[in-house]
Amino acid sequence: MALALAFGGCIPIPLALPPAEASLGLGAAVGNPLPSPTDGSPLSEAEPVVVGRIGVTPQAMWPEQHRRPIELDGGYLFHVFTNELRHNRNRHGMFIGLSVLAGDWWVAGNWRARLILRGSADYLVLQARPGDGGGASWAIGFEVADYVQVVSDEARPPLLGLAAGEVAIGAELFGSVHTIDGAEYGTIGFAIRGRWPATLGVVLIPLSGSF
Repeated sequence: MALALAFGGCIPIPLALPPAEASLGLGAAVGNPLPSPTDGSPLSEAEPVVVGRIGVTPQAMWPEQHRRPIELDGGYLFHVFTNELRHNRNRHGMFIGLSVLAGDWWVAGNWRARLILRGSADYLVLQARPGDGGGASWAIGFEVADYVQVVSDEARPPLLGLAAGEVAIGAELFGSVHTIDGAEYGTIGFAIRGRWPATLGVVLIPLSGSF
């Protein structure tokens, strides 16, 4: 409480985030999982699956990279089956990706609309069964992005520090092909995606609830 009062009636929350992006979507896993003699699950050629990823995008931190022709990223991804009989075959892992700017249009101010082609190399492990493997993912996406750079208390809520990078929202059509535990399968679906800037400092949340 004493610390909050020292910041003028605010609750200070330390914050340190890299520039990053995330996507979350729903689609179908085709060709896997197959029936298993250990869990008694029935034959299935396709299953609904939730696909997500979160990755660090270091190039997004610099304003001169706002119209970058290519972008490297890497991070964490997961495939979660909505069918309870398939939960023991959920999978998660890591990816390294490369995106290409296929189209770029000015909207207003620093806002730009982009058409992006993304590819990645993936490594996945099964969540509740032995087995791992890899493959590749792809996506074609559209996003609207703005470059922001905020110092000290210019931000709302107030920030003692620095925020630099891109804020964006968009959508993508995705697909993938993987071989996990010797079984091949593919995914296809639709996802929403977003970006946020790098942040280093302390965010001040007013006790009054008013920014």
